[in-house]
Amino acid sequence: MGFLSSIDPLVFIVVVAIAPVIRLISLVVTLRGTTPSERPAIIRALADFFRVLPTRRR
Repeated sequence: MGFLSSIDPLVFIVVVAIAPVIRLISLVVTLRGTTPSERPAIIRALADFFRVLPTRRR
């Protein structure tokens, strides 16, 4: 917890707010120029990139 207490709260809020925007921009760039039939497969391939919590493996 020492590391988290040393981070400025404003920096933490900015990072948490900017991360989803960066992911959305990367998705738009990835899907630009693709045909509509290719888009579902690309989105499924990038699903791990958009998960907030890691998936549980059995």
